[in-house]
Amino acid sequence: MPTSLSIAVLPFANLSEAEEQAYLANGFADDLTTELARVPGLFVVSRNAARAYRNSGLPPAKIAKELGVRYLLEGSVRRLGDEVRINAHLVDASTVGQIWAERFEGPFSDVFKLQDQVTGQIVAALQLKLVPGKANLAVSGDTNDPEAYQAFRRAIEARRTDTPSGTVDASRYLRQALALDADFGAAAAELAWLHWDADDARRQALGLGWTEIDDELYGNLAIAAGNPSPGYYQLISELLVREHRSDEAVAALQKAIALDPSDSWTYEGLSQALIFNGRPAEGRTFLEAALRVDPGWTEWRHYQAGLAAFGQGRYEEAVAQLEQVDVRSPNPWTKFYGLHVLVAALAHLDRLPEAASALEQLRSVLSERQEGQPNLLIAQQFFVYKRQEDIVRLLDGLRKAGVSELPAGMEPESAERMNGVDIGNLMIGHELTGRQVLPDVLAYHAVIAADGSVTRTVGEEVVTGRMWVQGDSLCTAYPRKLTGCGAVFRNLSVTPGAPNEYILLPRFKRYEFSVTK
Repeated sequence: MPTSLSIAVLPFANLSEAEEQAYLANGFADDLTTELARVPGLFVVSRNAARAYRNSGLPPAKIAKELGVRYLLEGSVRRLGDEVRINAHLVDASTVGQIWAERFEGPFSDVFKLQDQVTGQIVAALQLKLVPGKANLAVSGDTNDPEAYQAFRRAIEARRTDTPSGTVDASRYLRQALALDADFGAAAAELAWLHWDADDARRQALGLGWTEIDDELYGNLAIAAGNPSPGYYQLISELLVREHRSDEAVAALQKAIALDPSDSWTYEGLSQALIFNGRPAEGRTFLEAALRVDPGWTEWRHYQAGLAAFGQGRYEEAVAQLEQVDVRSPNPWTKFYGLHVLVAALAHLDRLPEAASALEQLRSVLSERQEGQPNLLIAQQFFVYKRQEDIVRLLDGLRKAGVSELPAGMEPESAERMNGVDIGNLMIGHELTGRQVLPDVLAYHAVIAADGSVTRTVGEEVVTGRMWVQGDSLCTAYPRKLTGCGAVFRNLSVTPGAPNEYILLPRFKRYEFSVTK
């Protein structure tokens, strides 16, 4: 039994007459978890781990042992009209003794005061020093409006149904919360997450097109930035990583941990950001932190452990972890990422028959996602490594396993592919003029500075971003877009110096251009 100051806030029982008031009991336990996690010297298990013990009927000592904590906080919430009654008691699982119990009552308008009273008394019982919690609203994304808080908690419950109708309900509640408190950063961040997570069924339920989904995502994220919550930093880090800005993603996730050290998702996100940043050993350390606050291996965690081992050249360890990912899992991303790394690791170990089998599984996953056949441009788009040696390690393994360089049928006739050195000399620090040929014919123009910063115009769309050479490919990163890489060819069907003497082939497009400056 741990003797350190460690605690789990178990789900609070809903004693209200209406079952739908469960959102209040769940929200109270969630918020207590976050507030206690901010207390220096106190380790708090994640709300997700504690939630698994709802109505478990297990003895406190067994729950505490499985969660790796000494203390358990249990309680109930009852709401009658505008009155709220909270019962809470603290158990020392090492003695199975109750060391503190109290009842709190008051109007719902004083819900934050009640929360602070519970937190303060728990801290006093554990003889710790409480740090400012809700007093520091400017950096926590919180609200001090009880009705906005209530709408937010209803939205969280609706989101947990994981259904298109739940998504619609959550969107409505979150908009109510923001109408009541325009500075409610956590609500804005959750609304941004809702659109980030939207699949086609949820998009249709919301009645939005994909462009509108993107506009809602980034619009709400901009609101959330004014009063950032842990959820804001988590989502912004996802977007920064895919835009090849893992340095900034790491910094954002460190801010999220400072606001809520009990959220395992943040540790998992930091683990991946560090691995892509070229720091796999540190990434594995934060994966261990996620396992500490939320015990238990998931398929995604096996993938992350495999990715960290692969980044350190420990291919046997990577394979052992990645083989724990179930290719029949309904989660497409775990299979998508995990199988890419598994194929490469097996090829590096010269276990080519097994690599071929894993490659067949990858083909099936890509077919389900309508991504086409495996090719290196897919890997370069999604494995956003900062360091050249890291992406080369992955591409070399995939190439050795027989993965093609380009999508099937993409390589142009009468053309010669250029190597990385020649691409850099040709394009970096120069101006390009030409046309996009696929999917539509549009004018194309790009001005590339010596440091790789680029302003690109296609038709009427103007974007600024970054361009660099990766292996023998040209890669670009633009805001609100996935990183993309493509092959560059000399167009042998035209005379040197004539228009469109070069061809750029990213995954889904084709550009023809010449260097004009």
